[in-house]
Amino acid sequence: MRIEKFTLQTRRGERTSMNALAEGGGIPGGGIPMMENKNGCYIKSGRRFNYQVSHTSMRSCYGMSNEEEVQVETKAEMGVGVEIGVGVGRGRKEPTPSSSTSPSSPFPTLPPPPSILLSEFVSQNWEKNKSADAIVEGVSGDVRTFGDYMKRTASFAGNLATNNYVTASSTQRTTVTVFSPNHVDYAPCVLGILRAGGIVSTANPLYTEYELRGQIEKSNSTILVCHPGTLEVGLKAAEGTKIEKIMVFGGDDMGKSNVIPFNSLAETENLMMSPPAYVTDNVGVNDLAMLPFSSGTTGLPKGTMLSHNNISINLQQFAAPEGDYMSDNTTIISPLPLFHIYGFTAGMLHSSWMANKLVTMAAFDLVKFCELVQEHKPERAHLVPPIILGLAKHPIVDNYDFTSLKMVVSAAAPLGGEVQIAVRDRLQIGVKQAWGMSELSPIGTVTPDNFLKEGMPTIGPVVAGSEGKIVDLETGEALPPGEENTGELCIRGPQVMLGYLDEPEKTRECLTEDGWLHSGDIGYVDEDGYYYIVDRLKELIKYKGFQVAPAELEAVICSFDKVTDCAVIPVEDEQGGEVPRAYVVKGEEGLSEEEVLAFVEERVAPHKKLRGGVVFIDAIPKNPSGKILRRVVIEMDRKG
Repeated sequence: MRIEKFTLQTRRGERTSMNALAEGGGIPGGGIPMMENKNGCYIKSGRRFNYQVSHTSMRSCYGMSNEEEVQVETKAEMGVGVEIGVGVGRGRKEPTPSSSTSPSSPFPTLPPPPSILLSEFVSQNWEKNKSADAIVEGVSGDVRTFGDYMKRTASFAGNLATNNYVTASSTQRTTVTVFSPNHVDYAPCVLGILRAGGIVSTANPLYTEYELRGQIEKSNSTILVCHPGTLEVGLKAAEGTKIEKIMVFGGDDMGKSNVIPFNSLAETENLMMSPPAYVTDNVGVNDLAMLPFSSGTTGLPKGTMLSHNNISINLQQFAAPEGDYMSDNTTIISPLPLFHIYGFTAGMLHSSWMANKLVTMAAFDLVKFCELVQEHKPERAHLVPPIILGLAKHPIVDNYDFTSLKMVVSAAAPLGGEVQIAVRDRLQIGVKQAWGMSELSPIGTVTPDNFLKEGMPTIGPVVAGSEGKIVDLETGEALPPGEENTGELCIRGPQVMLGYLDEPEKTRECLTEDGWLHSGDIGYVDEDGYYYIVDRLKELIKYKGFQVAPAELEAVICSFDKVTDCAVIPVEDEQGGEVPRAYVVKGEEGLSEEEVLAFVEERVAPHKKLRGGVVFIDAIPKNPSGKILRRVVIEMDRKG
């Protein structure tokens, strides 16, 4: 029996419909919690998820036409209602243990790996959207359309090649360090370098000349691209290195004869619309494309080698769980720094690939952020916990219209369940977490839009095509699900890095011969395959043999409405070995140490009490991605 359409009630009370072909008298089970949308369809049934790909760009990846039917199968499931299994395209079914998707991932089987370089993969939807805005830099108001992206990427790539600035031979390839805050030409710059066969290493625009010089030298860069605001530091850092050319965004050489304005290379008719043969002959999809450096919060910065397909596949993985708020014309706001792998991939590259409008900021300011949300009406936001905490607590937020915003994705640091609930209730939006690291290109897990486990600080299941496990810290054996079974989170999948540049020993320390990446993050997995991060391996506090996780205490303290922010560190204790001490930013002037101690004591086990006391501070030191610089706080504490 052919059914042209059926309609189900969604979890948010909306009515949705989809074209379907079903056998046997219709689709049973009205009221099934289901979400159908332009990017996919999730159906909750017990602990199972099934997914229908229908977004145009994803259909292209799967080799589907827009007219192909969706096959719908129904099956009664032991007392938990009806499970609808959705296959797509040419009989593609829900992943099985023999498919390329690990049984531990609920997301769809990945399509075959891309056969084109990252620059071409990301730009495949630009032509049909060339009049649409690609990026808005909210502080300056500068805008680029996808048509601008097309021409500026092609012109920059063409001039890099014609002038022999970038080499892509069988024996040598040029590395370019990009040293800039967020800018509307960040994507054309990076993608132009990749199209010309080069390698890109992004650098923190807040680096000193000494830090930048270290990255230039470690990455073997010969070209440096700066922003006008970073040029002076860049010029000093380049002295005595292998840097041969220095470029600066904009059309001004800033009065420096040895500096090339970016516009002089990006606004010509010397267009390289695709990689030439010498590039494709010498650079493959599994060759090095990006060289981000790890944050150094747990060691010295290391060059993380990511291939073209590490990142292209990770974009596919990240797209799979993006639910009912994603379409070709979605607007995303992401003030995250583009040099950082989270902002770079999940923000800039993902929006470019999906032909979404990206609203970004060269420097974050909460008031300006609120203004941009009200002005551009984004449906989704990629944020970090400190920003989300501000949205939960700052009174200024009430002055702005956030009704367009439907989903906030948090990553780069743990977000407490209480804060998630506070933002959800205040702004009436969904809040979910993703987790990853530079070594994963960067996404390793992500929560589906339509099953958020609200109030629980989960980072979600592993992404498509990946496997995850929790291993015992002592034996290395895989642990079963359960909050009591905490261990190190390990991931295996096609997004795992090639290794650390020129550091084989460091590579072997975290990457096994059979492809498992040891994350250094401590957590557990529940019965649904959802992961939870407790803390970093090296940040655990040991009190009388008991493990105390700073992130857990921070989540508790930040749920106190009189607290704006906090950081927990270990301090030495003669009896206990180590005890936790909290550095707290007051949200209310009259807040006392006794109030904080009492609040925490009521909510944690005895061994987690703040026996080290409370210290009030004006601001918590953090890196640009929002992670607490715990080493800095510890040094502050030691100095008194």
